[in-house]
Amino acid sequence: VLTQMQDQLITTELIYQKAIADKLHETEESKITMALAQREVLVNAYIQKALDARLTDAKLQEAYNERLVQYQKTEADLNMIMVGDEALANKLKEDINGGADFSALAKQHSEDPKAKETGGAMGMLNLQQLPPMIKDPVSKAKDGELIGPINLMSKFAIIKVNKVVSSVTAFEEVKDS
Repeated sequence: VLTQMQDQLITTELIYQKAIADKLHETEESKITMALAQREVLVNAYIQKALDARLTDAKLQEAYNERLVQYQKTEADLNMIMVGDEALANKLKEDINGGADFSALAKQHSEDPKAKETGGAMGMLNLQQLPPMIKDPVSKAKDGELIGPINLMSKFAIIKVNKVVSSVTAFEEVKDS
C-alpha cells in the first residue's frame, strides 16, 4: 500500500511538472478553474472555522445534557422460570417466596429451553431490548425481588431480579461524535 502511494505521488508530481513546463497554469481556462477551486477551499475553511468556534466544550456539554437519556443504559441480571399454566406459576412463586431454590425449580419446571438448562439464569439484559410487559416491572423492582407471573402469550414467567445496573456513557467518550 505504501509503495502504491509513493508511486502515485511520484506520478502526480511528474505530471504536475510537465503541466507547468507546458505553461498550462497560464491558460485562461486553468486560471478560472484554479480561482474557483481556491475560492471553494477558502469557503470550506471558513465554514469549518465558524463551526469549530461554535462547538465549544460548554456548548457540547449542553447538547450532551439535553440528550442525556440516549447515553443512559440500564441492564438487569435476571433469572426466569416460564411455564404454560398460571396456577403452576403462582405455586412456584409461592414456593420460592417460601425458600425453595429458584434454580432447581427452573430446571425442573421451565418450558423455556435456555432457562431450563441454566437454572433460569438469563444474564445481564439491556432493559431497552425487553418487551414492555417485562421491562416495566423489572425497572421498578428492587434487587432480589421476585415478579410475576407475567403473561407472555399464553406462557407465564416468574422473574427474579438479581440486580439492576444503570450507567451513563461519559461526556468525554461521546464528545467527538
